[in-house]
Amino acid sequence: MSKVINVVFSPRKNGNCADAATYNKNILNKKGYQVETIYLYDYDINPCGNCDYHCFKEGNCNIDDDVYSIYQKLMGADYIMYYIPTFAGHLSSMYFMFHEREQGIFSDNDHEYNHAYMKKIHIIVIGNSIAGGDLALTEALSSFKNMYQPETLLLSSRDYNASSIKGNLINNDDVKHRLNLFVNRVIKV
Repeated sequence: MSKVINVVFSPRKNGNCADAATYNKNILNKKGYQVETIYLYDYDINPCGNCDYHCFKEGNCNIDDDVYSIYQKLMGADYIMYYIPTFAGHLSSMYFMFHEREQGIFSDNDHEYNHAYMKKIHIIVIGNSIAGGDLALTEALSSFKNMYQPETLLLSSRDYNASSIKGNLINNDDVKHRLNLFVNRVIKV
């Protein structure tokens, strides 16, 4: 059975990112996939810093938090779906904290493994284009450094007369349709 891990980068428990992840989990479960959702707000994640570049010198990160165990889970998945909100025209700070720590997970000798890991990731950014949602998606894609093109989806509450704050984007049938298409592209049905 193929395994999918959803990673929610929003600090809100019942927001649009969590709703999209739950919706996709239900779709994938019906297709026979094993799905786990990781809500990063439940974990201790610290940003890089105050370590004198230990990861570059020693090949690993010396910060004691949950990042390494999360990456271990992700490496065991067949597909990874990121759900990233947009704040102030950028991806959430939780995304940046998690992503910047990757350099301590994948050392300089792990380029092939890093490439294989990155090919599992697909991205949903939730944010209004007028508030930088499109720029945030471009920002997320820059992480891939042209290694490959992940499946992506930008959902803008404004396009559906929904609230960015109230978390009601999933109530729209067009949003559900776009999520279905996204899932099918990821698993290539």
